[in-house]
Amino acid sequence: MNKLFTKILFSTCLLYTICSFVINFVPWLFSKNNSNRMLAIWANLIILLICFIVCIIYGVKNKKKLKASKHNFFYIFGVIYTLSSYLLNIIQYIIKKDNFWNGYTLLILMFFSLTCACLILKIKFKNYLVSSILNFFVIGFFYYIFFVVKTNYKNGNALLISLGIYFVLFISIDVIYYLMIAQKRKRINSEKTYKNLFS
Repeated sequence: MNKLFTKILFSTCLLYTICSFVINFVPWLFSKNNSNRMLAIWANLIILLICFIVCIIYGVKNKKKLKASKHNFFYIFGVIYTLSSYLLNIIQYIIKKDNFWNGYTLLILMFFSLTCACLILKIKFKNYLVSSILNFFVIGFFYYIFFVVKTNYKNGNALLISLGIYFVLFISIDVIYYLMIAQKRKRINSEKTYKNLFS
């Protein structure tokens, strides 16, 4: 049951990514001077709910055909896009910048999600520090575009606060994730049976 629910969630995110991008981007693209605003967060939530219902119906009827997986590039891409789009949508209401949530944001978000999916599934480093440094700069690049360039926080205290938030968030999440991985590896190693090479 849990596997089916996970598959439904992955499928919902991918379907939402496609639907919300088209519904938001196409009207913006063909509006005069690209001035059409994106859908409000409640409208995006309705789209997400409809996608969830569709995926539940399909998933229940076609359990064996539903093959959404955390190892599939497109499903990971969909999850990242869905979570990031809602985060940016919420932040829009906090910072109240007119040009923050628009078609350009969607395009950058699409590229960000593809890049992160590649980092997670395609680019593997045995050394955690090297992986962290790469992630820091790649994610930091997109963070800079969203929260410095698009918000126009380019000077003085606003720039320092914006970058400071990124440093604190990234380091905190990275350390927590490392501790989780270390704990998991420790548990796996403790469960392995010891074999004496000389016996």
